[in-house]
Amino acid sequence: MITVQIGNSDNRLSQSDWSAYIAKVDKVLKIYSSYNIHFSGGSPSEAAWQNYCWCVDIKGDDLEEGLKADLKMIARQYDQTAIAWCKGEVEMI
Repeated sequence: MITVQIGNSDNRLSQSDWSAYIAKVDKVLKIYSSYNIHFSGGSPSEAAWQNYCWCVDIKGDDLEEGLKADLKMIARQYDQTAIAWCKGEVEMI
């Protein structure tokens, strides 16, 4: 399971750019995960800071490296310094 998180807490992005940024990240995650997205959602619209998160399954390290490269490119396109990436095993308890 991979969790990908983006934010606009520095308010560099206008509302329309933030929306486009989410859409572009969402599109690439759908491609790499074969639409195997377990969760996606963002902060409430009235929140002071904008954040968005996805939890996805990606099969294969080669796909992960390609996805990371694409996400870095998207972050640069939207003048963002980073996208958070967390990979871990899911444990059913």
